[in-house]
Amino acid sequence: FDNEQVAKVLTEALNTAPGTGLKKALNYECLFEDDGQLKQLEEVPKNEEFVSMWGNYMKFGAPQEERVFETKEAKFTQNIMYQYLEQYNTESGKQKMNLVLFEDAVQYINKIARILSSERGNLLNVGVGGSGRKSLTKLAASMCEYQVESIQLKKGYGQADFHADVRELYMKCGLKGENIVFLLDESQLVSDAILEDINNILNSGIISNLFDVKDMEKIINDTRTQINELGFADEVDVNNKASVFNFFTSKVRDR
Repeated sequence: FDNEQVAKVLTEALNTAPGTGLKKALNYECLFEDDGQLKQLEEVPKNEEFVSMWGNYMKFGAPQEERVFETKEAKFTQNIMYQYLEQYNTESGKQKMNLVLFEDAVQYINKIARILSSERGNLLNVGVGGSGRKSLTKLAASMCEYQVESIQLKKGYGQADFHADVRELYMKCGLKGENIVFLLDESQLVSDAILEDINNILNSGIISNLFDVKDMEKIINDTRTQINELGFADEVDVNNKASVFNFFTSKVRDR
């Protein structure tokens, strides 16, 4: 094979991939020996990478409106996360989580928290079953002061049941202003129709025929009141139902 081409591809891949931990920029000389054989690449030990974290949860107990993004040492961040974990485990109605927050877990929680804190943040957690994806997401959501909601599967659970669950979430977010993380795992995607609904939620926030006439009437009336109270009457035509519903949908997506 062409060593120079291999060097070019490896250099680009390893220098841009997250978490490779290489000490120096790659080039042909550091990839190949004089005889053309690939060298053994040296990696930075993980504890050298475990230096600092960036997030808006660094002041434990600070209300959401007073939070700012700041950088702290990783050890400080780890201790803060243990405080949040202790708080989570003392809250009523929540199953206690006994977590060991090792370096990778702290970094993972930090990434999840940043995404959830961003505008319309959505994420796909990929990993083997039992690796703690749901637990770490629940902790990150708690750190961001978000409630975690999911669906409860039952025999015969289908798209109609999913729509009922989503309707309830939309009402909480759009009309009550609650901050919610909608957590789903692969076992809950019981049909292609539900997967398509999730795709629509992510893309536009709208599922066709989700609300009946009674629900729509409540949404329009309550949202009109919110528009006037929040001072958006000059930006949203309260007499136009489509505009009012779009405002409602935007509120849901922002939550």
